[in-house]
This record gives sequence, structure tokens and C-alpha cells, in this order.
Amino acid sequence: CIARFIYEASPLLNATNTITTTSTSATMKKAQPVARIAMCLLMLILLMLLIQCSEAFCPTVGRCAQASRFPPTAQLVGVGRDGASHHRAASTVQAKLDATEEDGLSWEFNAGYAAAFAIIVAFAFGIAPDSPEIDASIIQAFLSNPTKPEGVNELYMVVFNALGVLPALISCLIFPQGSKRGLPATPFVLCSLFGGYFAVAPYLMFRDAPVESKSLSQMGWLSRNVLENRAFSAVLLVLLLTLPFSTGVVSNIGDIQDMIAGYGELFSTSKLVSVSSLDLTILTLVGASLIPADYQLRSGGNDSPDSEMQGKLIAVSTLLFPVVGLATYCALRPRLSAE
Repeated sequence: CIARFIYEASPLLNATNTITTTSTSATMKKAQPVARIAMCLLMLILLMLLIQCSEAFCPTVGRCAQASRFPPTAQLVGVGRDGASHHRAASTVQAKLDATEEDGLSWEFNAGYAAAFAIIVAFAFGIAPDSPEIDASIIQAFLSNPTKPEGVNELYMVVFNALGVLPALISCLIFPQGSKRGLPATPFVLCSLFGGYFAVAPYLMFRDAPVESKSLSQMGWLSRNVLENRAFSAVLLVLLLTLPFSTGVVSNIGDIQDMIAGYGELFSTSKLVSVSSLDLTILTLVGASLIPADYQLRSGGNDSPDSEMQGKLIAVSTLLFPVVGLATYCALRPRLSAE
């Protein structure tokens, strides 16, 4: 909010609204992308400062301070009546400390996901072409006929529909790795259905380390019966495989060069097309990055020496068939143990 206020209030960044000179206005318009990138970087710097400052209020500090006011449990154990009361007091204190430890929020900063977030934000607000008329026409076409929007490039229709499936595939990988003490993934995943990586990035940036073991009994009803169900992933895989047919790519395969040229033109003139294309690319890479930990979780965990290498090889292989490869892994991956 502070960065946005600076951006709106700065007369330098908003000089195009107050200066009527044509040459000066043109110069400031050229400088606006740089200003937007600077605003994005300022937002990230402010976010990191807030995170560093929040450590002063981290529950870990409170637990250390609380523990320092009580002697160790062994020193509180005495003999006779007084010994029993001291033992009960020590047990109560230890129970409270254990409860605080369980309730505390645990997280770690993931630089890779933060870098991807910085790239897409900088691209969306500083580099991507600004064409509200073209974007409005594309959106209107999808609203008028979601299945076959008139005048929309067939290749972009594949990208647009694939973005609706990718968050579900990411969910199949995120929820099994989630820690009880980490950030809740549900709100971020639900928002990613509309916001893509913009919505799920904060969770990935500050999530807790992936758990080393988990069973189906430890998961919620939705994760256990839907996300862990191979039939659900198989349905998503079938939907992806039918996209080239339903969007008209296969029926117009003779004009594939014109489709590619039209998609390239849209990418260079439409912010919606360029940003969503980058969003699809980043989400595909994110899905591949989550596979090694998911595979280790299902094949012996960190104690298995070969599972890490196998997981990395599987992750790389999914990139050979973007999105479809990720859906194939989710449909064929080993199941978690029941208990």
C-alpha cells in the first residue's frame, strides 16, 4: 500500500497527467515501464523488511522467553509432598510449552518462487504491452461464447483453458506436502483459479518445508478423496488432451502457420495474452519443481537414496510435454500409505 501510494502521489511518475507539453509527455510515457518495475521492486523490498521486523514478534521468541522463566523439569522434581507439587508444576509448564510449540506458525523463505513472482509482476506491470481495447474484445468474446469465442486465436484458447486446469494439478502436489504448522494452502489455491501464479505465489514463497512422511489418514476429506484419487487426475488429463480438438487447432491444422503468426501478434500487442502465456509457463515450471518432494513422499521419503534422483528425472520429463506431463504424473504417481 505504501509503494502504491508513492506511485500515485509522485509528481514525477504522474507527470503525464499534469504536463501538457507533447515532447515531455512522450518522454514520461516511455519512462513509465521503468517506474512500474521500480514500484514492484520497492514492494518486494518493503515486504522483506516487514518479514524481518515480524521476527521480533515471532512465537519462537515468546517461547524462549517463557522457557527462561522456568527452570528445567529435572530441577523441579523433589521428594515427598513438596516434590510431588513441584513435579506437577513442572509437568504443567512443559505441557504449555509443548502446546505453544505445536500452535506456532512455521515458515521459510523460498527464493526461487519469489524470483518467479518478481519476474511475472515486473513483466505484467512494466514490460507487457498495454492494449485495453484488444484485451476487452478477447474477454468479451469469452463471455459471449466460453466454449468457442469468436475471433480468438485457437492456440491462445488452448493456453486459456489450460490455465483453468493447472491450479487443480498444483493442488494435487501442494496439499500432500503441507505442514500442519505451515500456512494454510486452501485460500491461495482457490484464488489461483482466477489469479494464477499471482495468487499462489505468496504461499509458495513462505510455506513451511515439505513434510517427510504423510499418510492418507492424516489428510483432509477433499485431499484424501479427490486430490489423491487417480480418477480425478485422469479426468484432468483427458480434458487437456481434448483441448486441441475442442478449440479447433486440429480441425485447422492446415493453417498452423497462420495460427502461430496470429498468436505471436497477440503476444506482442495484448497484455492479457502475454501475461497469461508467461503465467502458464511459470505454473508449469512450479509444478515440475514440486514433483521431487512429492515423489519422495510416496517412495520411502528421504531415507530412500534413489527417490530424489528419480523424482528429478520425472520432473524434467514432464517439461517435455507441458501441463500434459504434469497431469500424467498425477494420474500415475504412487499412492500414499493408508496409515
